[in-house]
Amino acid sequence: MVFVLQNINRVYVHSPVEGYLELSSAGLAHGFIWQLLTFQFLHWSSWHFFLNSVMLFIFGRPVEMALGRGRFLEVYFFSGAMGGLLQGLLGLVFPTHFGLPTMGASAGVSGLLAMFCLLHRDQTILFMFVLPMRAWHLLIASLFVAGFFVLVPAEPGIAHAAHLGGMLAAMAYEKWFLRRERRLFNWRAYSDVLRSRRIHQPRSEPDPGQNLGARHPKPDGPRTQNPRSRARENVQAVGCSSRFSASWFSAAHLIFLQPWLARASHP
Repeated sequence: MVFVLQNINRVYVHSPVEGYLELSSAGLAHGFIWQLLTFQFLHWSSWHFFLNSVMLFIFGRPVEMALGRGRFLEVYFFSGAMGGLLQGLLGLVFPTHFGLPTMGASAGVSGLLAMFCLLHRDQTILFMFVLPMRAWHLLIASLFVAGFFVLVPAEPGIAHAAHLGGMLAAMAYEKWFLRRERRLFNWRAYSDVLRSRRIHQPRSEPDPGQNLGARHPKPDGPRTQNPRSRARENVQAVGCSSRFSASWFSAAHLIFLQPWLARASHP
């Protein structure tokens, strides 16, 4: 919807509102902090919008299934804002290489890529549909590509700093928030306590007048599924979805899609 309104404004309205919504070093210097959020909804072209939408769907589904909708939104917007902040700060220091206005959802998508690789780091994916590799290695390669072009800014039209900042922000979120919650509350120990209580629950004494040899009929309703097996099935479902998504996307990520993740405007 935002992309449709953006194109209508470009063709018919010609309002300068886009300049207040896209991310720029000058805007951050003037206190336009909202640009760290609004630039993630703007795109330069239909192809730019399409690629970001595809990648958001591929990485967003398994991350949302693993973390829940609330955590998924936190990771996405936090990664986007921190990636935009790194891009803007480098633009203030090195305006020649990083000072161009930026728009696109790629910083948040890069954060989802990093979170996916952290949650499924041992997941085997097919790079270029041929080479099997672990998701953790995909994250390392993505960090290397983004970091190299930040240190060697040979492509000023691509916001590599936003990609790098988004991935680093997701890694920090996973380390300082998700792992901390796991340490504060041990879900495995809690489940063990509940299971032990069910095992050691005292049984009621049978009625002396009851026929002990008779069998009790089984209930006609569906059997209650073991919570542990149900959780295992959920994890397997997430793993299958993650395998399909990673195999589908990683084939073209570093070579074809990485340069289109977020583009900075040309002068």
